[in-house]
Amino acid sequence: MSSCAKASRTASCRRDLHRTYVSGVERGIRNPTVLIVAKLADALGVWSSKML
Repeated sequence: MSSCAKASRTASCRRDLHRTYVSGVERGIRNPTVLIVAKLADALGVWSSKML
């Protein structure tokens, strides 16, 4: 399993985000709001500023 797929599953499970939405964000197909960036950062254990 790739680290990208693993990150999607972890982030989506921890923050109640659908895995296909997280995948779309990772691939640049979807544009997340600031709230979604904060949720993803929290799920991954990093600062939101590191995600931008």
